[in-house]
Amino acid sequence: MGKYVDFRLPDCKTQEELGSTLIEHLTVNRIKAKKPCFLYLTGESGEGKSYTGLAISKIIAEAYGLDFLRVMDNAVVYTPLEYSFKLRNILYAKELKHLHVIMIDEARDLLSSKTWYDFINRTINDINNQHRGVKPLVVIVISQDLGDIDYATRKTIQYRGKCLRPIGKNAVLHLKRFWKDEHDISNVKLRERSLRGFLRHDGRSHKVYIGDIRVKLPSKNIRDVYDKHSFIKKSEVLRRKIEMIEKRIQKEMYGEYDKIGMLVDYYSQNDLLMKFVTVRKGNNYHIRSDFKRIHDLTGSDLKDFEERFLNRIAGD
Repeated sequence: MGKYVDFRLPDCKTQEELGSTLIEHLTVNRIKAKKPCFLYLTGESGEGKSYTGLAISKIIAEAYGLDFLRVMDNAVVYTPLEYSFKLRNILYAKELKHLHVIMIDEARDLLSSKTWYDFINRTINDINNQHRGVKPLVVIVISQDLGDIDYATRKTIQYRGKCLRPIGKNAVLHLKRFWKDEHDISNVKLRERSLRGFLRHDGRSHKVYIGDIRVKLPSKNIRDVYDKHSFIKKSEVLRRKIEMIEKRIQKEMYGEYDKIGMLVDYYSQNDLLMKFVTVRKGNNYHIRSDFKRIHDLTGSDLKDFEERFLNRIAGD
């Protein structure tokens, strides 16, 4: 495709088929041409950013003949601690030679805003430098908004998608293409535009502009496996952070402190952390069954935590 034409697509019977075909064309064709492909997904919490990223990763994996469920754990970076190991495996492991996608899942619920900002910018630049000459990749980065990456880093990204998930429906992806406005060479500006190209219909090619596309979410089996792995990996990071806080408090208070109160204070900070503690059943919240194991709580500890935590969030 040229500078002003992003795609040439066959006739598609449904909006979901159009979305899938367009995503494959935009990503896999760039990889086959040995060009980098960075896709930055944004959106509010709960709008389906991670599930949309999984759907796109699945399309790319299947284009290379892979069973996505088998390679998903290799393709998804659930926490920043996994990043270096998983990128190295994708680039160099023989058994993953046909895997051409890596998804950096959002982890702002694990890190401070500044640490997350630094990690995202460093990661995008790092991948840009490492995969050239080794193996072309589609890199999907998931974060809440565009402000999480600096201006210089944005220049290396080809596409930005804003996710929206209407209740009971597949995700909607508002997809834009970044381009450099070089009309004034002394003041080059980065801009966004709608995707444009040609769509085959009724035996003819029609010039079209595409903004919103429908993305069919992955199967329940894939979503369940992702949710399980994501919870386990992120909970482990949170457990380590809390252990560090515990040690610091124990040192300051000579071993006497309110562990349950500290856990209540930590996990009630914001809604992002609550998903690691509670599940909703009807109109009521219940403590997750694996919370006790993660934090090595006794039965009485868990009962005390549940009462105090639920009272806290009810009061908020």
